[in-house]
Amino acid sequence: MTNVDQQPTPVDYQRAAALISHRADASVEGMRYIAGEASQAGRTTALLIATIAAYLHIIGELRTESARTAIDEYLAISAGQHIALDARRAAIAAIAVRDGDTEAFNAVTAEANARGRAAHLAGAVLDLFSGLLPELGTPTGLRSLTAWCAGWSALGDSGDV
Repeated sequence: MTNVDQQPTPVDYQRAAALISHRADASVEGMRYIAGEASQAGRTTALLIATIAAYLHIIGELRTESARTAIDEYLAISAGQHIALDARRAAIAAIAVRDGDTEAFNAVTAEANARGRAAHLAGAVLDLFSGLLPELGTPTGLRSLTAWCAGWSALGDSGDV
């Protein structure tokens, strides 16, 4: 992942939507394709940011205020615990995107890059949010995800994802 020009574009949000759909549907081939496409375009960091932002948007759509508070607490606990390092980094990255903390996001991605774990960080982000949103893997969840995905590129234009 690179930290240059990391502001997601509508194309990054479209890729994020496809990545989330492929993760929800357990399509490893689809996830690899999207990751490869982003890598070729030099947009892996933007894809990671867009993916986290999209998952946070879904949480806002599906969860009550108290559930969102509990998820925020879970992320904070995960970021500070001695758990699998990639999972901890995923929680830190999620908090950084949620809070708009570019410095913290850059630090966690730079650390993952330095250790050759960038792809593992991306996978851990997908695993983290898949665990928080298991209903996305159901037929109804996949249909809802498809509907959300249709609107995300427009939201990406306005920066409201």
